[in-house]
Amino acid sequence: MLTKRHTRLRAVVAILTLLAVLVGAGLLSLTVLDTSLQSAFYDKAIDVSPAQVRNQITIVAIDDPSISYYGTYPLPHRAYTELLNKLKPLGPSVVAFDVAFYDPTSNPEEDRSFAAAIRESGNVLLAMQGAGDANLGDHIERFPALRLPVPILREAAAGVGAVNIFADPDGRVRDAQLVIQGPDGQTYYSLPLVSAAKKLRAELSQARREGDRLVVPAPPARTRWNSVSSR
Repeated sequence: MLTKRHTRLRAVVAILTLLAVLVGAGLLSLTVLDTSLQSAFYDKAIDVSPAQVRNQITIVAIDDPSISYYGTYPLPHRAYTELLNKLKPLGPSVVAFDVAFYDPTSNPEEDRSFAAAIRESGNVLLAMQGAGDANLGDHIERFPALRLPVPILREAAAGVGAVNIFADPDGRVRDAQLVIQGPDGQTYYSLPLVSAAKKLRAELSQARREGDRLVVPAPPARTRWNSVSSR
């Protein structure tokens, strides 16, 4: 009798465990399905959006002909010096480099020339990023380490902005963290946000959080308030 009772108990436990696994898998599938549907609707809404993008932003890409011209990748810093010199007569309001200048080149003179061009432009923003596993809290990602441009370039630039992004499970990037912090608690804003703030003469130092929105004051002559959503 004891053996039969134990057998029945093991059978009941096995059935309950199987049910728990099936229910958990079902709930997980529903969550994944819900997320996938939201992403699909979001993508479709972007595709059919009637909004017209103004010709305010020019993307200068590093393509194969550029690499062939300079004969190496990453491109030497003199390539970016030449770019700034060619952009200057066009009068861009902001120049943002989504390029990692975290290490000095083998030719210090190139760094000095690039820094001089950055300083002369007066409107150049450089990329930085948090490194390591981030902890997310109160809409701010806190990183145990940072990667910053080399000092000679960072000191010449008008500012730096974070370029950390995280893709959704389908590999697409649909949002970006607007604010990150380093191990010392210092705050850095995303490169697109820093670029927009400089263009609009907005005061990021006076940014405030209102729920899931980050509100940044800007001069009334250009715009009253500019707010952007943060995940």
